Formats: sequence, C-alpha cells, structure tokens
Amino acid sequence: MELTIIQNKEFICHWPGCSVKTTDRNQIEFHHIVPRELGNRLNCHVTLSFCPTHHRMIWHPECKNGPHSRNSPNKLQILNIYPVAPEGYAVEYKDFNDKTFFECFEGTYANHIDEDEDERYNNRFVGTNR
Repeated sequence: MELTIIQNKEFICHWPGCSVKTTDRNQIEFHHIVPRELGNRLNCHVTLSFCPTHHRMIWHPECKNGPHSRNSPNKLQILNIYPVAPEGYAVEYKDFNDKTFFECFEGTYANHIDEDEDERYNNRFVGTNR
C-alpha cells in the first residue's frame, strides 16, 4: 500500500458534540470502522478520527476483546459513513437504546493512512494500558 503523509491536516473528533480539533497527529486516534480483529473485510482500512477519550467510548458488536467489545449506556456504535452533497459526509451512529442518528461534517473522512503507518503508530502503545 502507498503511504500518504498526513501532516498539516486538521483532525477532528467525530464524537457528537466534541469540539476537539488538532493538527498534532499524537493528539488523535483513528478508529477503524471495521475492527482490525475481524480481518481483511471490505472497507477494513476506512477510519474516522477521535480524541483518545471518545475513541474508547465506541462499541462494536463483533469485537471480542478490548474497549470496543464492552457496551454500556455511554457508548456509541458507528453504523456507516455517507457522502453528502456538495462536499461533506454524514456519520450514522446508534446509541445504547438502539436510537439511530446522524452527524454531518464538512470535507472528507479519508485519512489516507495505510496499515503499515497505522501499525507503526499503534505500536507506540505496546506495554502501556491503553
């Protein structure tokens, strides 16, 4: 896969209501819409950026390990990402009570990281309680 540099890009937290914005890659985490533990599925490298606090508050029903495997009233599930005209996208969420809702964002959600870059970044947490 080709590695595209993502410097000088402003990252946002996609958690509804969070105002975190940063150009510092170390202050943001990328959430794989299809969890890596589920293997190479369609769209397995599609990611959204989240602040570290909110990244741990995402639940995925197919995860068996880690913070995304445990559901609770304050967690959200990400169902899908949709393009929105003219230049934007909408993220579809589902809450603990099975209520589905959307948040709209400007720009593109494409973070252009490949699995090698992603692995190098996540290896910085080896031996820590993440």
